[in-house]
Amino acid sequence: MAAADAPPPPSGDAPRSRRAWIAVVAVLAGASAAVFAYRAMNDAERSSRSETEKKRKKKTSKKTSKKKREDQDARTPDDVTPAPAPAPEPVPAPAPPRRRSAGCSEPSAPDPALVDRTRAPDATAPATFRARFDTTVGTFTLVCKRELAPHAADRLFNLLAIRFYDGVPFFRVVEGFVTQWGIHPNPDVNTAWQTANIEPDRVVASNTRGMLTFAQAGAPAKPGFTSERRSVQLYINQSDNHRLDSMGFAPFCEVVDEGMDVVDEIYAGYGEKAGRDQSKLNSKGGTYMKETYPALDYIDRACLIE
Repeated sequence: MAAADAPPPPSGDAPRSRRAWIAVVAVLAGASAAVFAYRAMNDAERSSRSETEKKRKKKTSKKTSKKKREDQDARTPDDVTPAPAPAPEPVPAPAPPRRRSAGCSEPSAPDPALVDRTRAPDATAPATFRARFDTTVGTFTLVCKRELAPHAADRLFNLLAIRFYDGVPFFRVVEGFVTQWGIHPNPDVNTAWQTANIEPDRVVASNTRGMLTFAQAGAPAKPGFTSERRSVQLYINQSDNHRLDSMGFAPFCEVVDEGMDVVDEIYAGYGEKAGRDQSKLNSKGGTYMKETYPALDYIDRACLIE
């Protein structure tokens, strides 16, 4: 093989090339380290400046707050404008007092006339009189006019004078019709009075709501008049019962003010039941009433008032 065909000998320049590359790499590494060092220095400087700024602002804020407090403390009470007081709520004007009569007094002892009607007064009633009924559900007041039924007015006036209706139950209460009473809890009183009939009256007024009338038995004495059998039982019309006019029932008193609100509250649960039991109510009295009809409402006291 010719010499020209021999592979070239190893070059004598290879060691110098490696040293050159190592030098380049060293320069680049140093440059990178310098860049990182520069960035780190800048970050530290910025952080330091930020912390300094925060401290400065905090210090300034404290000084401002202190100055405001000092200024506030230096103000006198006259310098402070108080907040406006809330407007007072309007106070409603007091309602005018209602004119009410005094309650019926407690009698010192039962009137002897209760069991002996011959000892009862026989007075003529005034042209107009008022009666108060204090009941277990409230009080109602009646205004009575003698001209409407003279005999009935005289009888009620005298019964109230002896306190006949004290303790008497409302034994017949039919909703939308009537509220009735007059049977005494003392059987001896019933014996003395249940046949004490008064003379007939002419029917003048009508049985409208709130009107008071004597209950009665039997037909009218004659057309336009009441029956001859009226004694002590009364009723108040709960509604317009003008059909009773032609049957001889003569109203002569009227519930006034707000009394019908009380009348409407009187217990009506027994309806006609106790009304059909009048014979036993009359003869057995209060004990039977309370045992058989415990829910009945009562008249506590009933009296004449001015």
